[in-house]
Amino acid sequence: MTVSPALNFVDAVAAMWGLCATGRARADGGPGLRHGVLLAEAFRDDIELCSPPRWVQRMAVAALAPLIRATGRAVDTAAVLQAAIADPGGWPGPITETRSSGPLTTPTEV
Repeated sequence: MTVSPALNFVDAVAAMWGLCATGRARADGGPGLRHGVLLAEAFRDDIELCSPPRWVQRMAVAALAPLIRATGRAVDTAAVLQAAIADPGGWPGPITETRSSGPLTTPTEV
């Protein structure tokens, strides 16, 4: 059996990580209101808040997203998604073997 993330969930996580990597997230790592609205628009089939009701979220996003995009903000650009890719050599923790090419291998402590 193969299990894979549904729809564009991986891109949604990459966009959120990219916002953090480019310094466009709050101190707690969450998106601000403007970026949150754009995330909700770009990944509406993957992300949903518990509250307010879904129909309220959809109406608010439909009204606000075009205005926010008009200011030049975006969350699903190549630059944001590329910023989510981190070099394993820069990860915190013990020194590990990193890949030079080919598939990832299980890291081993040196």
